[in-house]
Amino acid sequence: MLKDKILSKEAKVGVIGLGYVGLPLACLFHQAGFRITGFDINPNRIEAINSGRSYINDVPDKLVQFSATTDQSILTEMDVILVCVPTPLKPNKGPDLSYIIQETEKISSCLHEEQLIVLESTTYPGTVRKIMLPILAEAYNVEQWGRRFYLAHVPERVDPGKSIAAMKSIPKIIGGIDDESRDLACLLYENIADTIVPVSSVEVAEMTKVFENAFRNINIALVNEVLKLCRELGISIWEVIEAASTKPFGYLAHYPGMVGGHCIPTSPEFLLSVAREYDLHLRFVEAAAAINEQMPHYILSRIRELIDGLRGQKILLLGVTYKQDVEDIVGSPVIKLMQLLDETRADVAYHDPYIDIVDMKTSINLDEGLKWADLVVITTAHSSYDWTDIIRKSKRIFDTRGVTARKKYSHVELL
Repeated sequence: MLKDKILSKEAKVGVIGLGYVGLPLACLFHQAGFRITGFDINPNRIEAINSGRSYINDVPDKLVQFSATTDQSILTEMDVILVCVPTPLKPNKGPDLSYIIQETEKISSCLHEEQLIVLESTTYPGTVRKIMLPILAEAYNVEQWGRRFYLAHVPERVDPGKSIAAMKSIPKIIGGIDDESRDLACLLYENIADTIVPVSSVEVAEMTKVFENAFRNINIALVNEVLKLCRELGISIWEVIEAASTKPFGYLAHYPGMVGGHCIPTSPEFLLSVAREYDLHLRFVEAAAAINEQMPHYILSRIRELIDGLRGQKILLLGVTYKQDVEDIVGSPVIKLMQLLDETRADVAYHDPYIDIVDMKTSINLDEGLKWADLVVITTAHSSYDWTDIIRKSKRIFDTRGVTARKKYSHVELL
């Protein structure tokens, strides 16, 4: 029985997709004593893992102690399969579930009795029951096996830039297509999470994740709107946020700026896609998405105010990743800002300790860049930066991340 295998940690666990979600997840389950096999289409990742090397800063090499392969035919040997594949947006901003569908079809060809499949990828309500379940059910041989497979959703809650140990303290939401699926998933995840939160259905689990991200997107949009009013009034949004944060109830601090990454900009679009199926208009969600999407343009307008005639002006962007202390530019709004600046014929360079090349540009030496630039724009507040030194060496700074908010400098302009 699968339950007995999970309890005894004899269950073989396969993790499909070894990126920011899958690699830490595989390491945690290996640490917990399970037999892990990783699966990925990227041969460079497979080679690194089989050599005991990590390619993600949050995961130290010493934790990469399991095997990986591109050969998904051995999914037949797995008792548990965890799916951690991307769910990007299409050009029309609709959810792209092609990776989930492809992997579900591959799993269906390797399906056997007493097998638990868990989707960790962020998605919209209805994906597991309406898309994954029919594919798996069609392939399942009831007459031959008699028993059944189990299907659950445990939405990832990875916080890039934080240690893998910190993942254990993040509660895991767990929903299944039925109670048995949910309970088996709970039994499994109890091994790697301090707190598990069972919910009544797989749809609740799916909605929880996209709601969390939409909540953040809406609140960031609110701050971005109030930012513009504060500037007209001659007051600092950063000081307002700090003061508001002293209230011990009814307030949760959010900060202005550009929004990017895998989840926060995409999850609202997932919600909007589902709402359209029911002829609903989620106006707050729509407005927030539009406001935050325009922030690179707003920041460009502020740069224009600081430097008359951008053509030929030397501008250095500090940080191009979508979030501080991560080595990922997927969905980074800084790339959009860089493109907008290039269109003005400004002379644009960047420095980022994690990213060597972006759009044919190479990360410039930091000291040389600070001396060269007419304007330094703080776009990603990596903790490795020595801000005191950067402020001292720069001719002029536009701080879009609030790292200088507590002090006033004559040559620094805050967002």
